[in-house]
Parts: sequence; C-alpha cells; structure tokens
Amino acid sequence: MEVLNALKSYHNRFFYLLAVVVFFLPFSEFITSLFLLFIGVNFFTHRFWKTPKSIWQQPWLLVMLLFFCMQIVGLYITPEAFKGIANKKIETKLPFVIVPIFLATGLHAMSKKQIHQLIQLFVLSVTAMALFCLAYASYNVYSTGSWHSTWGNGSLRYWYFLYSGLSEVLMHPGYMSVFVGLGIFCGFHWQQTATSKSLKTALPFLIGFLIVFLILLQGRINILSFLFVSALALAFNVVKNKSFTKIYAIIGAVLVLLGAAFVVVAPEGMKQRFTGLANFSYDLEAPTIHDFTGITIRFAEWECAREAIAQNGFWGTGQGAAQAALRQVYKDKNFVVGLEMDLNAHNQLYETRLANGVLGLLILLLLFAVWQWKGWLHKNYLLLMTSSFYFISFLSESMLERYFGVIVLCIILPIIARLHLDPCSLTKKST
Repeated sequence: MEVLNALKSYHNRFFYLLAVVVFFLPFSEFITSLFLLFIGVNFFTHRFWKTPKSIWQQPWLLVMLLFFCMQIVGLYITPEAFKGIANKKIETKLPFVIVPIFLATGLHAMSKKQIHQLIQLFVLSVTAMALFCLAYASYNVYSTGSWHSTWGNGSLRYWYFLYSGLSEVLMHPGYMSVFVGLGIFCGFHWQQTATSKSLKTALPFLIGFLIVFLILLQGRINILSFLFVSALALAFNVVKNKSFTKIYAIIGAVLVLLGAAFVVVAPEGMKQRFTGLANFSYDLEAPTIHDFTGITIRFAEWECAREAIAQNGFWGTGQGAAQAALRQVYKDKNFVVGLEMDLNAHNQLYETRLANGVLGLLILLLLFAVWQWKGWLHKNYLLLMTSSFYFISFLSESMLERYFGVIVLCIILPIIARLHLDPCSLTKKST
C-alpha cells in the first residue's frame, strides 16, 4: 500500500522508472527504451511546462540539445542518396534530445540519497552483467568441451573468456569496457561513502572483480584510460590530503599484482593485444587484417579518416555520408582491409569532424568541457573521473555511433552530475 501511495507522486514514479532503466542499461535496449517511454509518459502527464526556467538553462542540457541540433543540420546537407543511412544515424542519437529533457525535470528534485542509490544500482547492474557474461562463456566451454573455437584453417583461436568471446552475448567489448570502467569508478565512490563497515570491507573485492573483468575484455584504450584516470585521482588525493592512506596503498598494490599476474600467466594471444602497442609500422595495402596489430589497424583507419576530413571541408559530409567518404579514401589508397570490412574511423572525434564538420566537433568538445567544469567547480570528483574516462575512450572507438555508447552517456553522467546539489537547488540558481 505504501508503494502505491508513493507512486502517486510524479517524482517518486520518475525515480522508480529511472532505477529500472539504470539496472537494465547494459542488458536490453528494448527494456531500457520501454521504460524511457514510461518516463516520457510520466513527463507529459506532469505539468512540465511549470518547471522552473533554471532547469532548462543547465549548460549540460543545452549542449546536449545543441549537439543533436547539429545532427539535424547534418541531415539536411546529406546527399539524397544517403538520406536513409542519415535517418538511422539520427535515430541512434535521439537520446541526446529526449533523455536529457526527461532527466532534467526529474533529477532536480531527487535527494542525495536517491542519487547515491541510482549510482549503487548501476554498480550492481555492471556486476550482474559481468557475472552473466562469465556464465555465458562457461556454458560455451561446457557445451563445446573446449576453451576456444577456431577460425579459418584452425590457426586462429577465439577464446570464450576473452574479448568478444566474453561480451558477444550483450554487446561489443569496447562498449562493455566503458560500462565496466564507469562501474569501477562508481564502486570506488560507493566504497568511500558507505557507512556500513561490512560494506566498506566487501566493496574492494567487488571492485577487484570488475577490474579483472575489464582486463579479460581486453579493451586497450579503456584499460589505459582507467589506469591514467586512476593514477591522476590517486596523485590528486595524496597531494590534497598530504598523506598516503591505507586504501590507496591497497589499490596500488592490487594494480601492481594484477599487472605482474598478467605478464606471468596471460595467454600469448592476450599479451599481443598490448605488446603490439609498441609497434607503429604498417603497410596500408596489406591484404588481411592479420597483417596489422590492434594499434596499427587504428593508425591506418585514422590516416584515411584525416584524408577524408581534408577532402570534405568545414561542414563535413553530413549525416549518413561519412562512411561513404571513408570508403572512397580506402579505395583510393588501396586500404584493402578497411574496404572489405567497411571499417569506420574508430575515433569519435574524427567521426564527428567528418560527418558534422568543425562546428560538430567543437560542440562535442564543449559537452565534455561542461562536465569537467561542473565537476571541478563543485568538487564532484566522480564526475571528473567518469567523464574523463569516457572521453579518453573516444580516442579509439566511435562511441556515439552505437546505441549503448549514446545511452550510457545520456543517463549516467547527468545522474553523477547531481551528486553535489541539494533537492530543488536548481530552482534557486542555475548551475
């Protein structure tokens, strides 16, 4: 009965619906979209037009809407032959206009306790996702009687507990690595703010489990981004507190031990994804993907992306035509692998610059500048870490060209950004 009474309140309905969205975020596009639709119905049945103007003037909301408007502009300058592709691109980026508006009218009234609960729920969701993927990999091992499958003539192994073999049941390993990295940082925050002694003791084990899972996913840029942001956060805390507390010593020791264990026991194929980072030479005209390392294939893609950008001027190609422009460069430069596999730029900055021109790139950079400014201004260090981690992940993945990359940005960062504010504080002053 109490639950039913609570659901009579617009803001309580919003909280419970958003909690479902947060939990199912890594699991199901359908369920996530369905409950976002329910949030939308809740939004329109509420007197949203009476929402204080300061809510609509938040910089993060305005920049997200501006970024989507740039996609619409890109749609109009797209050649007619690519309008169908452009419309699909717009659909993928639709959360940039729908989700922020829905969140802006609900998040401002949430208590810090509710915001913390949503962040904790996200950590539990990422943990459940990891366990589900491990169970799926275990089933594959059990059903096949082998730890891997083989490709081609049998010389290439596809390990069930590594990279795409581990994540394929839900999403690409690059996107899953972003979920896990964000979950780890949110887990650190949960551990620091937990009041229960038993919870403070248990959470480091959960964080350690997620770090191991991140390594198994083998997302190079995500692991490097995690290490870089963690090192900066650690150094900042040491300088700020003028002491090296036990928790930081434990975190550092765990990372060192994991690194040592990786060098000693990791399979050679897994090591090669990282040792290949030292090899920068490549032949653009090489006939197969196996003639490239993980990093040199990116260098080849970026070389061609820069060429396509140079050919398409200030405004870019418009939505939908960017991939065609890349394919033409692949053909001109005889990049056989890129042409056969229809590779995208694998860098969101290049991808945005090519499709939406200089203005699109500037708006994208402005979005993350807003998150960084907001985090620093309000000492919201979790926002600083998560937005930095997400942005660095852009450097080797076109994150905003897929649903999972867009939706986690549009939902998780705005929630984290609310940590420093009291309920309804935005009705008094825009931040």
